[in-house]
Amino acid sequence: MSRSKQIHRASEQKISALEPSVAVENTEIIESIRLQIVGLAAWLRSKKYFRSLKCGLLDSMNMTELATIFFLAEKDNVPISEIAGFADITLSSMTNVIDSLEKKNAVRRTPCTNDRRKILISLTESTRSLLLNINERHRIVFRNVLCRFSVRELKKISSILKDIAGRITVIVFCVSVFGKFVFPADSIATASVDKKVLTVEQAVALAVQNNPGLLQAREDFRAAGYRLHAARMQMLYPDMSLSAGANWFDPDTIKNAEIQTNYYVTNMPVFGFTGVPIGTYFQVMQDTNKPKTAVLVNPSPKITASVTKPLFTGGALWFSKELSKLDVKTKRRQLDYKLLTVRFETKKLFYNYLILQEQMRLMQELLSSLAQRREYIKTGFENGIRSEYEYINIRVQYLNTEPQLMQISNALFTAGIYFCNFTGLPPETELELSGSIYDASRIEIPLQSEDEIFMQVRLNNTVLADLQSAVKSAEFARKLQNASRMPAVAGIFQFNDEYKFDQDRIGKSELRSWQYSWFAGLTITLPLDDLLPGSPAHFKYREAAANVKKIRLARREQEDALILRARSLLMKIQESASVMVSQKENVVLAKKGYDMVNEQYKSGLVDMTVVNDSFNNYNNARLSELRAVYDNFASKIDLLLLLNMKQSE
Repeated sequence: MSRSKQIHRASEQKISALEPSVAVENTEIIESIRLQIVGLAAWLRSKKYFRSLKCGLLDSMNMTELATIFFLAEKDNVPISEIAGFADITLSSMTNVIDSLEKKNAVRRTPCTNDRRKILISLTESTRSLLLNINERHRIVFRNVLCRFSVRELKKISSILKDIAGRITVIVFCVSVFGKFVFPADSIATASVDKKVLTVEQAVALAVQNNPGLLQAREDFRAAGYRLHAARMQMLYPDMSLSAGANWFDPDTIKNAEIQTNYYVTNMPVFGFTGVPIGTYFQVMQDTNKPKTAVLVNPSPKITASVTKPLFTGGALWFSKELSKLDVKTKRRQLDYKLLTVRFETKKLFYNYLILQEQMRLMQELLSSLAQRREYIKTGFENGIRSEYEYINIRVQYLNTEPQLMQISNALFTAGIYFCNFTGLPPETELELSGSIYDASRIEIPLQSEDEIFMQVRLNNTVLADLQSAVKSAEFARKLQNASRMPAVAGIFQFNDEYKFDQDRIGKSELRSWQYSWFAGLTITLPLDDLLPGSPAHFKYREAAANVKKIRLARREQEDALILRARSLLMKIQESASVMVSQKENVVLAKKGYDMVNEQYKSGLVDMTVVNDSFNNYNNARLSELRAVYDNFASKIDLLLLLNMKQSE
């Protein structure tokens, strides 16, 4: 059996082994998709398609010449042998193709700069310019074909086509290399999309667990706690150090430190004033003028341990600790506010996505209604019943509605991506949010009067609290700067253990031994330069005082701005509540009108145009009501964040 037959039989066995795993109802769909892809590819390669693009020079080329042109467009300045390998034809045949293209001024031959014997083929400038125009026409064709799809649908189409192309590439590679079909493990599995069904409570729980900003706030709070512990320990712990080293002495120093080691001792009497010995003696070392012994020997090791404890620093350590304590409180407050913000923002994103979904559905219904109405009026126009103006008018309405549908589709897709990023879900997750926008209308503000709300803003707003903490922090910084001008008192204890000359070991083989010493004391440091009126410390102290005043002024300005913001939100809440009531009545009236028109249509009193108009009015009223509900909800959420309060439902 030949090698090709073996490959063919092995391929059939492999395919037959895979066929039972494909559902029967999917077989026809898969075959239909295959035929459509093959047919589309054949059409895009056909000369008829190229002629439709008005390609000029390319219209007169055969398929081999076209393949050569497009190969050179991707990889220029290549030898003929490489082009022949790509086209899978002999070198002589490819030479004839290049000759034909050169006569048409489509390609040119140029000698290789490194090897003059080698000839490289490249496109002429006119051909390259023509290909750019063709590519632009390609884009226009596909843009016109695909523009009616939403962004989400286009991404799905792109993903599926990439997956199909990638799997076919793997299969072709395995056939060419291994001589058999090797399918990926999931090559026949349907593409799975991670679908997430969430309620608003589940979405909030996910965001609290995974939101990047909230995770960062938690780490900031933890780091502030560590800084506070470090400041406290700095007040209690002394500065301790242990050092070890060795000294090497120069030869002159060692020679000067030599001593006489060979000697003897005699007892000399002590004489009185009269010159008579008084009976006591003292020892005298008599030098024998024999060789000396070195006292210093390289190296000379030494170990030193020291303990230093600041006893008075002008309050610098205390102020540093208080500053760290204030930082912990600030980070704790910011963490709580970030948690509240994440909860509220998740709900806003949740209900905004629900509204966009409903807008998408209603807009699709509107477009479908306009399409039916357009066909109805078109038929009437062709039969002389409808005027040309009516037909043009409905076409304009339909064409104006299509971009609106795409705009809402893009907004829905963007909102889904942002929701996934905010809650920590993968961006490609398909969302299915369970809930109703009307659930958001139950939120209430705990405070009633404006005075209570304004007082709550002054007392509890996080921005104002942070500015107040900044004032205290600047005051501590000023006190720290003043503390640097105070005298500093520190206690010190040092212990030394050194291997050096020991006089008690004279006459022994080793004259050195480990000898320890210690001392304790107090040090007082007074920075005299900081006390001078024109010193840098003097101006830094004045700078710290100016910073305190500046932050207090900023807090006062911010307080006025927040009160104005609270007043604006209160007016917006009242306005949106009034709009909610009116839009709810509009929905009821629009529904009654739509029902009446339907009954009239069944009785033959009105035509389909009136029904479509009534249906469009009903959909628009529903959209306006949903938007009013969300605006009211979003304004209440913004006010609760301004008050730094949890919601009341």
